[in-house]
Amino acid sequence: MLHEEITERKQTERKLRDSEERFRSLVETTSDWIWEVDTNSVYTYSSPKIKAILGYEPEEIIGKTPFDLMPSNEAERVRKLFQAAVESQKSLTWLENINIHKDGRQIILETSGEPILDGNGELLGYRGIDRDITERKKAEQKLKESEEMYRNLFNSTPYAIWLVDLKGIILDCNEPMNKFLSVFKPSDLIGKPFREVLQMFSREGDPRFENIEQVLKERFVVLLKEGYLKPVEFEIFRGDGKRFWITLESSFVKIGKKSLIQTFIKDITERKLAEIELDGLRKDLKIRIKERTIKLESSEIKYRKVYNRADCYKGLFTHDISNMFHTIGNSIELCETLLKKNIENNDMLEYFKAIEQQIKRGKKLINNIRELSDIEESEIPLKPIEIFEKIRSATQYVKVNFQKREIIVNIESEANKIYVLCNDLLLDVFENILINSVLYNKNDAVEIEINISRVMENQKSHIKLEFKDNGIGINDTKKNIIFKRNVKKPIGSKGMGLGLSLVAKLLDLCEGEIWVEDKIKGDYTQGSNFIIQIPEAL
Repeated sequence: MLHEEITERKQTERKLRDSEERFRSLVETTSDWIWEVDTNSVYTYSSPKIKAILGYEPEEIIGKTPFDLMPSNEAERVRKLFQAAVESQKSLTWLENINIHKDGRQIILETSGEPILDGNGELLGYRGIDRDITERKKAEQKLKESEEMYRNLFNSTPYAIWLVDLKGIILDCNEPMNKFLSVFKPSDLIGKPFREVLQMFSREGDPRFENIEQVLKERFVVLLKEGYLKPVEFEIFRGDGKRFWITLESSFVKIGKKSLIQTFIKDITERKLAEIELDGLRKDLKIRIKERTIKLESSEIKYRKVYNRADCYKGLFTHDISNMFHTIGNSIELCETLLKKNIENNDMLEYFKAIEQQIKRGKKLINNIRELSDIEESEIPLKPIEIFEKIRSATQYVKVNFQKREIIVNIESEANKIYVLCNDLLLDVFENILINSVLYNKNDAVEIEINISRVMENQKSHIKLEFKDNGIGINDTKKNIIFKRNVKKPIGSKGMGLGLSLVAKLLDLCEGEIWVEDKIKGDYTQGSNFIIQIPEAL
């Protein structure tokens, strides 16, 4: 019996030693510090791991309290928490606390402990475990600082930013988004599909959102391919109805293991309004330039006409004054001849009438020059002119000036009276053509046939006058240049003519024209046919 008891006791002791060995091995190999304290918080046991964590040997802290290893303010905080646990005999769970390493460094520990009770349930102390979480807390602090920095950047950027997942759901948006929201809040957007939010900023019937699903799908395909979407301009309306212009610019961003779409929203309202204003100014300027150009072109045309008219009158004035003096001189010369031959005074009456006619013509010329002084009047006033009266006056004038020549003028016309839209200068045109028919004619008798007819041109009635003479004619090489200015006159001409260039200019002022053909087609030596066309006065 005794032998059995001894054997049983030895087995129990061996099991206890084995248990202690396992416990010691576990305590010494774990990376955590295991400790025991009594009811006064005094260390009664410390595992060797304290050396690696706080730099102390286990024996150095026996008899000390955990608060002796802490900064004073931390010790005060933790003491209150530990005392409350002791009084209620509750466990300590993951209590973070700051300790001072033997070398002076601060070490952050995470403490957990359980109360030790005797067989009667009386508290003997606490047994616990401390884990060094210094590096973890540093990492957490860095992460926190990084997150704060990111959040500050996220909220301080001038752009509104949306984070959207690959399903199109808005996960986050920053504070500048409030500028665009007005009556909406960021919480109104988070968790909603991107397309729905876009429609919150549109107006009913906005055509841009009719196919929003298709548009977003197409843009998502581009984003997947390129990784970036170029900025696109949008006009949106806030909750309070205020209009904004924005640009949307999207790209992929990696946050942790998630791929998200970040969308930058930039307010370009000021720029857009400036562009609209500038565009309006450009259009206004373009209109003004166009109007000014039209005015300048109109002025140029007007003053060109005035210049041409002045140039025409200058030539006319020179021509008429020369002819007047020539006619008056001839008349006076003839009168002197008659007086010397004692011819009756009645025979000189025709010559005095010729002189009187030239004086009247001079007065008329002066009136024409006065009209020219009004430069604002860009058009010579046109009026109905009866052509037969002007032809008869021109014929009489030529016969008076060429009394030694036999001049035969025949008129063929279907009507007795015809009016053209012209002015009194038409007389000068007729005189010039008749004078040229006399000057450039070597025949004893100057024969001039005037054919008058009506023709239609551009759906407008014109009067066509053909002056056919039996003069020396004009060869083809000169037909196109005789109406140009500064064409040299034949040697020996007396200068009585107005000048065909001036005739053409006078006719141009009343929308008429002049050209020359052969009297007998193909043989210019048989005489010339000067043709005039003038709009008929209806």
